[in-house]
Amino acid sequence: MAADLRARADRGDARAACRLAAEAMYCDGAWLAAREAERSAQRVLAHVAKMPVDAGTRERVRGQQAAAEANLAATEARCGGVDPLDPAERVHYWRQAALAGHPAAMRHYAVGNAFRWRDVVEVAPQLDIYRREAESVATRAARAGDLDLAIALGLAYLGTRDDPSWRPFLAQVLRPDPARALAWLQAARAHPAVVALPPGHALRERLDAGLEEAAGQLPLDQPVPAPEALPVLAGVVPRADPRNGGIGDIDPTACDAELLRRH
Repeated sequence: MAADLRARADRGDARAACRLAAEAMYCDGAWLAAREAERSAQRVLAHVAKMPVDAGTRERVRGQQAAAEANLAATEARCGGVDPLDPAERVHYWRQAALAGHPAAMRHYAVGNAFRWRDVVEVAPQLDIYRREAESVATRAARAGDLDLAIALGLAYLGTRDDPSWRPFLAQVLRPDPARALAWLQAARAHPAVVALPPGHALRERLDAGLEEAAGQLPLDQPVPAPEALPVLAGVVPRADPRNGGIGDIDPTACDAELLRRH
């Protein structure tokens, strides 16, 4: 199964490339979490074994150990047959699928989720390529109806650093541009899925504040740009982080989507 998926990806199948990268990235995180949970439970169990604790506490700790072992077994069942990829290989397949027009891969690659901070030095050459491509990939996907990338673009073009601990890679590679920020933020704010959010919702408030901020940055002699064209797709629910436009990892099943048509 894994060998077939890689072979299809290497033949240029964008959905296979997306699935190969998504499964590898999901399972890499799952293995890290499961093994750390098991190590933590073992440390606690070993510590409690030396302590004069009551039977209830000892039983709870054994339960935690059993849960950690069950989680490790579930991860083995889910990921045991998944083809592991090194960081550069993962980026390669994400990029391949994104450039072919796979919408989920475009989102994942454009916002910067194909990269992990713990691997960033290993993929420095790919990051340099990403810096040149991220804007165009994100723009194409947003113009095809990706609301979260429209939000990510609008907030990235603001050039603000509201969350000092972390910013998406997309926000780090785009130069501040209040006109483009306005164009994307207007489009996102008018999207029915955003309009339907309840008053006081963090995303609505962030977009409203971003519109005010971008308008204030626009030179006085520059007209307010028209909103970007943002198609309304069925079932869209905004999930972008209102602080910085971050977007969570895609689920591997999203790789089954059809490719965008080329114009």
